[in-house]
Amino acid sequence: MERVTFGSLMSNIVVIGLDGEIRTLEQGQLPKPGELIINEVSDTSELVIEQVTPQGSSINVTGDITALIEAIAAGQDPTQLGQEFETAAGEANGSSPQTTGNVARTGTELLASTNFETVGTEGAGFSTTQILTLLDILPPTQAPAPTGIPIPVTITVQDISSPTVDEGQQVSFDVTLNQPTEEETTIEFTLNDGSALGGAASDVGADYVNTTVLITLSDGTTQETQVNDDGSFTVSLPIGEESFTVSLDTIDDNLAEGSETFSLSGSTPDQPTPVTGVATITDEAEQGPEDTVTVNMTGPNSVSEGETTSEYTVTLSDPAPVGSIVTLAYSYTTASGDDITETTQAIIGADGITATFTIDTVDDVYAEGDEVFRVSVSGIVDSDSNPIFEALNLDNAFVDTTISDETDPGPEDTVTVTMTGPASVVEGDTTTEYTVTLSDPAPVGSIVTLAYSYTTASGDDITETTQAIIGADGITATFTIDTVDDVYAEGDEVFRVSVSGIVDSDSNPIFEALNLDNAFVDTTISDETDPGPEDTVTVTMTGPANVVEGDTTTEYTVTLSDPAPVGSIVTLAYSYTTASGDDITETTQAIIGADGVTATFTIDTVDDVYAEGDEVFRVSVSGIVDSDSNPIFEALNLDNAFVDTTISDETDPGPEDTVTVTMTGPANVVEGDTTTEYTVTLSDPAPVGSIVTLAYSYTTASGDDITETTQAIIGADGITATFTIDTVDDVYAEGDEVFRVSVSGIVDSDSNPIFEALNLDNAFVDTTISDETDPGPEDTVTVTMTGPANVVEGDTTTDYTVTLSDPAPVG
Repeated sequence: MERVTFGSLMSNIVVIGLDGEIRTLEQGQLPKPGELIINEVSDTSELVIEQVTPQGSSINVTGDITALIEAIAAGQDPTQLGQEFETAAGEANGSSPQTTGNVARTGTELLASTNFETVGTEGAGFSTTQILTLLDILPPTQAPAPTGIPIPVTITVQDISSPTVDEGQQVSFDVTLNQPTEEETTIEFTLNDGSALGGAASDVGADYVNTTVLITLSDGTTQETQVNDDGSFTVSLPIGEESFTVSLDTIDDNLAEGSETFSLSGSTPDQPTPVTGVATITDEAEQGPEDTVTVNMTGPNSVSEGETTSEYTVTLSDPAPVGSIVTLAYSYTTASGDDITETTQAIIGADGITATFTIDTVDDVYAEGDEVFRVSVSGIVDSDSNPIFEALNLDNAFVDTTISDETDPGPEDTVTVTMTGPASVVEGDTTTEYTVTLSDPAPVGSIVTLAYSYTTASGDDITETTQAIIGADGITATFTIDTVDDVYAEGDEVFRVSVSGIVDSDSNPIFEALNLDNAFVDTTISDETDPGPEDTVTVTMTGPANVVEGDTTTEYTVTLSDPAPVGSIVTLAYSYTTASGDDITETTQAIIGADGVTATFTIDTVDDVYAEGDEVFRVSVSGIVDSDSNPIFEALNLDNAFVDTTISDETDPGPEDTVTVTMTGPANVVEGDTTTEYTVTLSDPAPVGSIVTLAYSYTTASGDDITETTQAIIGADGITATFTIDTVDDVYAEGDEVFRVSVSGIVDSDSNPIFEALNLDNAFVDTTISDETDPGPEDTVTVTMTGPANVVEGDTTTDYTVTLSDPAPVG
């Protein structure tokens, strides 16, 4: 056991010294050998007593002290209690009874309240003073109860399951113990081959992986464990574990092996006989591509009648056991079984993947021309005719061989091939059938290889059908071609499909010679008359909602749902609500960029002098064309291909936004006359019919002296307006009277300002009204008087009354 490191003790540790005194250890103070340490177990309030050994470690002496106190309580003399309580060597006091109620410790333990490490060594004896002190603080009825001696339990492996899995799945052995572990427990396991062989995942012939296993505990935690070369491995279980799983991978091979088994044995160190579980690996009921071996055969395309062929080679994608048998089958087109001596099997050689054989031809007397037979693989078996593999792909496990007569074929050996088919097709449709016709029959299933050339069309306009199959009549093959319905306005496009050869499935020619002069058709692809949604490109536009008059807008972006050729032109159109074409410089086109789907542009606005308020214009996409103005796409969806932008006047108009207004007119007018014309002149034109509003102020004249003209109208030149003012001819001798007429604004019929700002510094005229030099009747006031005709001397007359024809100022 490790010694106690007392330097880490917490404060307030109570000890009983050899002199029987009770004291508390200060921070960092160590107990002395022989002293007793008293701890209280927090969860039970029981006392635990430790004794410090001469070596500096501590031991639990609770049971010893309990037995000693109970013996004293029973009336026994501690000095007469026998050997267990005799004085320890070298001491005058009796030794503590180490067997009575003593708790055996099997490893280093940490005391909960003191943090002392204790070891299971023999303790020192107790001093008389220590016993007396213990009797004082621990009467027999309060002495700690002896701790029971634990009975070691034996952990054994009770059961290992025997799972059955399909090849390629994971095997999981369920391991069950006889009871939960009470301490860390080691289980020894061994993997044993049966009919299934273990190995690495890459080992040829291995059926399961025996290099590592995965241990899954009951709480879901896992650990990967390495397996030794002899199949053994060890699992360490924590406390409380009663069941867990041992998992490993099986290998999905392509061999037809039936059911194969291997076992897992396990035991604990206390278990002489291990428990065994047997795993069964079965082939899948339904084989997949991973279980399939592809078999190919190559061999001579031709042989001269009477000779032995050159070698045919059968090749496997995966190895078979050396000596496995390749079974062969034959079929005939123009040849027959009488023309050859059939070789019925071939043997897999030392490389495990190839077998070779030859075939003898029979030299008969008949002039048969070219005769074709097919030799093919029918199976791969062992010497008992059991299949080697789970599944075979025999699609290319054959060769057609032609038995030839002449060395140099002539016209009589030539097959003429012709093709008929549609002259036109609508883009997006599948063509009607093309028919390839042979002048002589080919084996059913022979392949007509097709080639394509393009004039105005391209390979993107169709899905090329690359071959057609000779049908049951042996002389015709039909096929169709799918055209691609794209969004582009391409006009009529022409492609040519032609026959390039007639071959078997191994690309061997069927005939000695072909005449392909008429083995082609030219077909024209036309765009649909009425493009549908699939032919329509959606165009969207984003851009600024506002711009200040005189500024250039931020960028507008046109986005296409399908790419156009780089450099394609986006044509733009404009419409106006409150704005007009004079308010902007129209950008008429934008160019599709390198990404093929976006084009950007800006628009310059015109900074004029007019107070137009917010003016709105719409810029929209009108088309996508090439440099010759030909449409790029068949149809466009322009529903969202526009932006409405509002032009706002500047908040603070500048000199460039200000119109200067001047006024000229008569300096004088005779009372009662109409003035000569006043002329208002603008530095910038206003709309014809705009209204010049007039204001008046008076010095010596007054509003009664004239009839105020309140507005003038801008004439056809857009910059001048004229008006006159009528003066009032009254009877008063007023002398010269002055009034001022001035421009107060330029507005439209709704009184909205025409211009953003006006300079009115010189937009006024002062005019003087003068009385006539020779007043006329209209200027003459008639004065009459009435009064008494008589009066008595000494009396005051009655009233005389003076009456004016026109009023004079009161007073």
